Amino acid sequence: MLLGALGVPAGRIPDRVEERAALWRAELAPRGALVVLDHAADAEQVRPLLPGARRRCGDVRASADPRAVAEVLRLRGHLPLAIGVAASRLRHRPAWSVSTPAERLHGGRAAARRRTARLRSARGLAVAARPRP
Repeated sequence: MLLGALGVPAGRIPDRVEERAALWRAELAPRGALVVLDHAADAEQVRPLLPGARRRCGDVRASADPRAVAEVLRLRGHLPLAIGVAASRLRHRPAWSVSTPAERLHGGRAAARRRTARLRSARGLAVAARPRP
């Protein structure tokens, strides 16, 4: 199905899965495409489809903390682009644990709630201090 979507004729599609994956990578490499592989059981299921340098999916940190991964996905609304941003930030920050993005998202939301509360409080004081006509 994936090779057909790339325009590969049915006669060129090999029978063996490994050969299909290699053909997929070869066909996709020069295209610069974004492919979202949804409902994968685990990283091993999609790893053969990734181009050479990208085959390191399923970061050891993610494997070690599936609850943190689930929390990041939840906080990012399960949106592929938002998840990709979080994954990219994690990939480029080897000192971070998987829970770091979740903690930062929680912290950012808590800070936003505090700012909103302060604004509401300041507005209430301004209204209370205003003399009545």
